[in-house]
Formats: sequence, structure tokens, C-alpha cells
Amino acid sequence: MKKITNIAFFINSLNGGGAEKVLSLIANELVKNRKIIIITLDKYTHSIYELDKRIKVIYIGFKNDCDKSSINKISDFFKIPLKLAKIINKHKIDVVVSFLIRANLINSITTFISSHKLVLTEHSILSKEVSRNPAVRFLISLLFNRAKKIIVVSNCAGSDLTQNFKIKKSIITTIYNPIELDKINSLMFLKINNYIKRWINNTFTLCFVGRLEKSKNLDITIKAISKINNIQLLIIGHGSEENKLKKYSKDLNVENRVLFLGWVKNPYKYIHESNCLILPSKWESFGNVVFESVFCKTPVITSDIPALREVHYLLNKQTTLFKDNDLNDLVLKVNSLMKEKEIKRKNIAIGNKLNVKIVTKKYLSLISEI
Repeated sequence: MKKITNIAFFINSLNGGGAEKVLSLIANELVKNRKIIIITLDKYTHSIYELDKRIKVIYIGFKNDCDKSSINKISDFFKIPLKLAKIINKHKIDVVVSFLIRANLINSITTFISSHKLVLTEHSILSKEVSRNPAVRFLISLLFNRAKKIIVVSNCAGSDLTQNFKIKKSIITTIYNPIELDKINSLMFLKINNYIKRWINNTFTLCFVGRLEKSKNLDITIKAISKINNIQLLIIGHGSEENKLKKYSKDLNVENRVLFLGWVKNPYKYIHESNCLILPSKWESFGNVVFESVFCKTPVITSDIPALREVHYLLNKQTTLFKDNDLNDLVLKVNSLMKEKEIKRKNIAIGNKLNVKIVTKKYLSLISEI
């Protein structure tokens, strides 16, 4: 078996997000004894995550367009694979590990003109992401089976691929996302702005951390806030739904009880200070923030959807589930938590499962097998 020494990671950009963070963490570990390059589709980007100086970043020369419609640009499917193949040959790359739909499709197409080994990683529930794009659904079904391995971040993400895209079960492996436990431990006790601290400590505070998109279903939480006394909601993140959510808060007369903080570099100190984290998503592929919150000893309420149910059992049923998109059940579960005289703040032993070094070893073991 040939030793894998030169590995390339391929992604849309390094501008932020869960997949980008995972890529950065794993690349930083692997570069200690292997040649690692990162190839991005956006020549104007720079990583918001710290990268080891030994990692070479190559911008493929096409401005990133994360709009789903960009996947259908026929010219991209001719130009980008050719350019990617040249980079692979120049740097004598053994394996290309790609992240997210667009990079995964381009990586798959490039195997027609390059001899590199193909590994794909999926960080979403693809059937939800491309539900309105039959062309992309067809391409996924056609091309993903060319992969030697497909890494998914949860069992339910893998089931989605086999059931909805007819991907071979034998090439799918679940590797949960890594969590930077040492970093979280050092950041969650840092001081927060006095005004925000007073606001949080004023009354029972729910905290949401993530993208403000329809899939996150934040409007149900704002609606729940309007039906419960002595409670408020701290929202950390940006997204396309931000203005709509602000207007919805105002329409329900709870704008004084909903604080939009935007994106913050250290969300852990706010999670730790809050009474409870909430994740009411319509769909998720994993839910890193749930593990992070549990490590911060902050109780968690999530919607009862497949991925978050999977997380619930991984955490020994320490999260609270409410019926998916059921406002009354959400209100009931929040009220129940508020009535507890002393909320349990347990630090569950999750380190070994999601430690960065251990997750990286799983990636390397999988890559070495192909």
C-alpha cells in the first residue's frame, strides 16, 4: 500500500462556517508530518481560522459564488476541473478531500482527467439543501459514487445519501466533527460586556448561536418568548433572515426581550453565562454547538429531528427535545426548565469522542485505507 504523503483539501472558501473550521483543524494536525495544501474556489478569500504556516493555500482563480444557482454554471464544470487537475499534478497530490456540494461535485468531475484518489465530505442534509434543484440532485447521484470514501458528520446525513441519492453504503463513513475543548475551556470564563452581562442576568435567558436562516426556525423561538413571562432571547450570528426576525420580534412586542448580538469571535462566554441554549432547527446534519454548550455546562433544548436526536443519545440523553415545529411543546419544555430550582450543569465526558487529534487520526486512517 502506497503511503499517503501529499494531501489536498478543496473547498469553496475559508470565510467561515462549520465545514471550514473542521478543515482548518484537521489540516493543522496533518501538516505536522505530511505535505498539506488547501485549494479554494475564491481567489479573494482569507481564512478567519488560524492556519499553520506550513500549509500552502492556493486560490483556484474563480470568484466564489455560494448561491446555489452557481452550481449549474456549465462553464465552471469545464474550466475549474482542468485547473484543479493541473494543481494536483504539479504538487503530486495523492488524495483530494473536498468539502461541501460545489467542491465535491467539481472534485468528482476532475477524476475523469486526474488519477488522484477522491474523498468527499458532507456537512449537510443534502436532500434539504438541493430540494429545489433537480439538476444538482442528478449530478450528486451520478458523481458521488465515484468517490473512494464519503465522510459524513452524522449517521442521519449518511442515511440521507443512501436513501435519496442511491449512494453506496459501503463508501460512507461517519466521523463526528471535532470540538476544541481546551480552547472552549479557556474562552468560556472570559469577561463579557457589562451591559450584556446585566441584560443576561436580568432574567432567564435563552441563547441561540448560528446562521440566521429559515432552516434554523428561529421564529418559533421568538413566538415562544411572546407566550412566556420573565424570559428573553440572546441571538448570536448573522444571516439572510436577520431583518425579518427583528421585524417579527417587533410585531410580537418582544423586541426588548430579544437581543441580536451579531457574529462574535468568542460565543462560549455568552453560552456559559446564559441559562439555556436553544436550537430549534428544521434540519441539521450534526449540531456542534450542542456539544459545545454541554461542555460549557449550559442546558440545551433542541427540536426533535434526526440529527439532534442522534446527538441527544450521544450525550446520554442530557439534552431536552421538543416536538419538531410544535410551539406548544416548546413552551412546555422551556417552562419546565425554568421551574427547576437549580438547573443541572453537568460537564459530560465528551472529550475522547470529539478531540481534534482523535478525529484527525480517523480521517488519516480512512484516507490511508483507500
